[in-house]
Formats: sequence, C-alpha cells, structure tokens
Amino acid sequence: MEPIRKYSGLVLLFLLCGNHSPVSAGIRPSFGIEVCSWNATHIVVATEGKTIDGVFRVLESWRGDLNPGDTIKIPELASFKPPSSRAVSDPWYEKRNSDQGLFVTGERMVLFLKKDSSGSTLEADHSSLPSPASMRWKSSSFYNEMNVSVVWIEEGKTFGFVQVMNPGPSLLISLGLSEDELKNRALEIKDIEDSFLQTAAIADPANRAEALASFARHPLYLVRNATFEALKTSGKAALPVLRRMLADDSLLGVHSEVVGLLVEAGRGEVGPDLTELIEKNLAFWRATGPALKKGWWNGEGFDSWEDAVPLRDRYSEVYSAFLALRKRPSRESEAVVAQFRDFWHSLPQLEEIGSNQMTQACDEVLRELDRLKSNVNAIRFEGLRVFDDSELLKALSEEQVATNGLPLSPKQVEQAQSTIKKVMASRGYRHATVVARNDQSDPNLKTLIFVINEGAPVGIAEIRFAGSKVFSSSGLLARMRKCMVGEEPDGVNIYNAAEFDFCLRGLDNFARSRGYLEARFHDPEIEETKDGLVITAHADEGKLYMLGEITVEGAKAVPADRVRAMLSVQPGEIANGEMIGKWLFEDLKRTYGEIGHIEYTAEVEPEFKEAGNGANEGIVDFKVTIDEGRQFRVNVIRFEGSRLPEKELLSLLPIRAGDVFNQRLFEESIERLNKSGRFELIDKDRDTNFTTDEEQGLINIVIKLNNRDGEAAPEQSSLNRHQP
Repeated sequence: MEPIRKYSGLVLLFLLCGNHSPVSAGIRPSFGIEVCSWNATHIVVATEGKTIDGVFRVLESWRGDLNPGDTIKIPELASFKPPSSRAVSDPWYEKRNSDQGLFVTGERMVLFLKKDSSGSTLEADHSSLPSPASMRWKSSSFYNEMNVSVVWIEEGKTFGFVQVMNPGPSLLISLGLSEDELKNRALEIKDIEDSFLQTAAIADPANRAEALASFARHPLYLVRNATFEALKTSGKAALPVLRRMLADDSLLGVHSEVVGLLVEAGRGEVGPDLTELIEKNLAFWRATGPALKKGWWNGEGFDSWEDAVPLRDRYSEVYSAFLALRKRPSRESEAVVAQFRDFWHSLPQLEEIGSNQMTQACDEVLRELDRLKSNVNAIRFEGLRVFDDSELLKALSEEQVATNGLPLSPKQVEQAQSTIKKVMASRGYRHATVVARNDQSDPNLKTLIFVINEGAPVGIAEIRFAGSKVFSSSGLLARMRKCMVGEEPDGVNIYNAAEFDFCLRGLDNFARSRGYLEARFHDPEIEETKDGLVITAHADEGKLYMLGEITVEGAKAVPADRVRAMLSVQPGEIANGEMIGKWLFEDLKRTYGEIGHIEYTAEVEPEFKEAGNGANEGIVDFKVTIDEGRQFRVNVIRFEGSRLPEKELLSLLPIRAGDVFNQRLFEESIERLNKSGRFELIDKDRDTNFTTDEEQGLINIVIKLNNRDGEAAPEQSSLNRHQP
C-alpha cells in the first residue's frame, strides 16, 4: 500500500491556486488603421457573400497585385460563421436608442493582408506562380490576429474589433468612419510609407541621414520608429544630423531615442555631447523644479495633464543621457552628474518620480567613473536590440563568470560567450553570434566588449505531449496556444523559455481542476527543424483524487461549519483543485474582508491516500488552519485630486468612517464614484491607498480622483471619525 503523503500549505498553493496569466487583464488586440495599412502588402475590398466560410471574392484592390474577381482564402475568418460572433457591441460611453441587435455580414469587408514571405500555400500548387486562392495570407495588424486586420462595411459605415476599456475584451464596434474616409486614410499611410522607403534607400550614408531627419518629427509613430531604425544604418555619418536634432527642442519628444542613436553612432566620441546635454538639463530643472508640485508627472499643478508632457519629455531626455554614460562613462561628466544628482535628490517632487530612478542612474554613472579612476576593468556589450545589459551581466554573475578583475582567461571568455548565447536561446534567439574584443579607446582602462549579433528569433512549429493519457494532446495544445502571447510582427510564435514554463504550469492547474492534483507537465525537449522548433513536453498526470474529509481550525469570526459549507465540493466527489483554491483564497478572503479581517490567511495540509478500489484513483483529506488576523475599522477617508465639496463626495459612498471595514462596500463606493460620471475611471487597486494602524486596528483610505474636465485640484478633503 502506498504511504500517506503530506504536503505543506505553501506547496499546496501551487496545487490549488489558479494560474492567472500576466496578460489575462491587459492590452488586448484592436484594429488600428495606421499599423494595418503600414504593414499591409495588399488592401482589398472583398465579399464572402451569404456564406461565411473564409472564401472571398475581391471587389476592389486598394493596394497590391490582387484584381477584382480574384478568389482568396482566409480560413481564420470562417470562425465568424455564428451570428453571435458578428454582433456589434455598444461601448460603455455610447448607447443606441434602439434595442434591436445589430450584426455585420460578410457582404462587404476591407482586408488588410500580408503575403506570406515564405511562399507557402494553403494547398498543393506546383505552378511557378501560385493562384491567389492557394496563397497563404497573414494579418497585417500588430497583434498578428486576423480578426483585427479586417473591417466590416455595412451601409457605408465601418465596424472593427477594438478594446474599448483596459482591462476588458476586444469588442466589435463602430469605428466612426465612412468607407471613403477609411480608404483615404489607408492610402495616405501607404503613400507616406512609399516616400519613406524611397528616402531610406539612398545609397550615401550622410545623404541618407540628412534626408531621413525630416521624418523624425512625423506625427505618425510608425514613421518615427522606422526613421530611427533607418538612421542606424548610416553609422558615424549620421552624427551631424543627430547632434542637430538633439539641439532642436521642437523634437524634445524623441530626444531620448536620439541620445541612444548618438551613442551607438559615436561610441567613445560623444562624452562631450552627453555632458553638455546634462548641463543644459541641470539649468532647466533648477529653474523649473522648485515650483513643481508633488504629482506633477500626472498633471498636478497644471491646467491639464497635457501641460506636463514637455516636462516628461525633458525627464526622458536627461535620463537617457545617464543610461548612455553608464555604458560609456566620460571623465569630464563627473562634476555635472554629481551636481545633478544632489539637486534632484534635494526636491521630493522630483525624487518621487520612478521610485528615485533618476538618482539611482546618477549613482550608477558615478560608480562607473570611480571604476575608471581606480583602473578597475569591466565587461560591456555592443549590438543589443532585444536584450538589456543588466540581464546579461546578471546571467554572467549567476554563472560565476567574473565581471571585474579582467583580463579573463580564454576559458572564462568562452564560458561567458556560452552563457550569453544560452540567455538568448531561452528567448528564441538560437543563432546569436558573440565575439569578444578588448576596447582600446581608453589606454587607462581594460574593457572587454562582447559584440553581439542577436540574429532572427526562431518560431515554434509544433508542440507535442509525451505520456498524456487522460487529456488529449489537441486539448492541451489549444490551452497552450491561448496562454502563449509572444508573437512577433511576422506572425511567428517565438519561443520564450519563461513564458513556455509559465504556460505549462497553467496545464498543471487545468489538470488539477479535474481532480488530478499531482499532475505535472514538465521538462520540455526542443528540436529545431527547417520549419521551426518542435517542443515535446512530458506529462505525468498522476491519480484522480476524490475529496475526503476537511477539518477547519482557527475559525472564530466565521464559524467552522459555515467555512466548510462555502465549498460546494462534497466528500466522495472529484477534488476540483481550482474550486478548492477559489474557496480558500478568494471566497473566504472576501467573506472575512466584509467583516474587517483584511489580513486573513489560510494554511492548508493535504493527505493523499489510495482509494483501495484498484483503479488509478485516490482520496485526499485537507486540514485547513485559518489565521483571521485582527478586525479593522475605518479611521479616515480622504480624497485627492478633486475640488468637489467633501460632503458631496462622501454622500456617494456606502462605506463610512467609524464603521468596521467592509471590502464589498468599499468596492461599491468606487463603483458609485465611477458611475457619477464626474471623474476619469477609478481603479480600485491603482487609485486607492490603504495604511493601517495595527495597534489600534484602524485603516486609512485615500482615493485619488481625476476630474473629467481635466481641471487640476490640489485641495485634499477628508473625513475623520473623530471630526464633528
């Protein structure tokens, strides 16, 4: 007989808690006319007719070599066959007068497409020129999802999928454009792209940089991003242009990018440029900083949030200069960096931005300069695009490759190169090259530079599961695909070891929600093929467990029998790990939160036993130990950012100072403030602050408000339970 196995409560957190994806609440795919037009090789008006099957007949061609009458196939769009998937939603800020539901059809649609550069087709086509119907098409959207690369046309109006509120889903809504307006904007963007590409193709590096400069101030961010990438190709010849851009305050919004390009192009020659830039910023902040109010970054003390944008840009400009000096320290900058740090640290309204990151950046530069003076050597990197110096230095440190005390032995250099390649391979960059060389720019300093070519990332071609008997491979694969979000602009799902392992843990939790509490999906093996990576994950599903006995200790404010009754799973039923985890760490936490016990925690100890029926089944008992913590009452409710009278604000809240704190009433209070329509959306987590007095059992609540009219409101109102 298999012995009884016990696990600590910490281990059981992994068995029972849901595996919430970090992107489950966040930015979701949306249609964007700019990015879809810019990336598209073909833009067409097409129809599916009455049958929604992913087969289209081209009606008009706005861009590309498809012709009216051509047939194209986009299998992904066949998923819109159910009418419910084509239902138009109302944004929260706009309601239709009619209750009649609106559905888009497939009669007229605008498709923003990219031709598959690999030349692959949907079906066998051995001709030298595949027909349009057999060609494979990709989404031109940033998200690489076809549903946000299409616009439905109904009676001249346009509809597309947009994330109306974050967090929240992508909804099919009216885009507020006519078909003609959509077409004109799409073609305008393609014309801009053509002009840019023509400029970027100028052969002479200096002439190319001069011609590209005008695009740096373009209102379309895609053009600006492409401009900075193109300027890199001019190398040192771009320095005069970059210096001129950095001196132009009308380009302040892109100065942080210009600083990066300047350092990349000039390397050891740009110390004077960076020093001058910091001196200029020190004079600016000395004149401006003392008059700023706390919270200026978010518009406090200004008529509107937009008035703070130039200051944000100025901040980014000088911060990027410090980051650049950290990589390429310049002796002549030491005095001004120290002066800047001391001044910045002297003003709380400056120091609060980014959790003191400006002061920290100054300190890092000064440490590098101290290293220069003491002739201590260092490791540096060149050529990084996706990766950051800090993560590579951290990896070298963890692998015990010396980052000080150069020179490294040939064996240590080889070990460092191997470590760097390993880090890059873990993010899908499996063919990076790493070359080591000594920096000769400063005769007083020995610096080992790793010149890195990251190369192109490798996509995932297939995911397999070895050993899975209970759960189908197709079902597991569907869950993995839903979890993985690391798609690159070319539509390939790029391997990321951390993300892949996170999603495997999601499969663990899925299996545990079905009673397989010891299930593990682990140790993925990777094979690279011509089509990409084939990854095989191993599955140990374990036994199916039925729920046995549950004992509850430590419950006083909520009786133990009530605690147990809140779990719907009964003895003898499948032990649903997800439901048990929700009961312990959500439902009970909410119940205790409604009676002021905001520090509730639970420790769980399971006992796994054989069922004794000969099947691959078991029984699990749970011992639950509850620590209720003390009960808290509301001491103070304060509001920041609104000029509205205190009584008017408090009248909206069901929670009151002096009452036992109630989490449900607090959330209702935030909901009522939001429904009042007077403020920008208040997030109950980000826009509120709690402080507690453990000894007295009191809690203070601060709610941050932003008036919808953008009016700054520095006054603070409050109600204290000791006030009349």
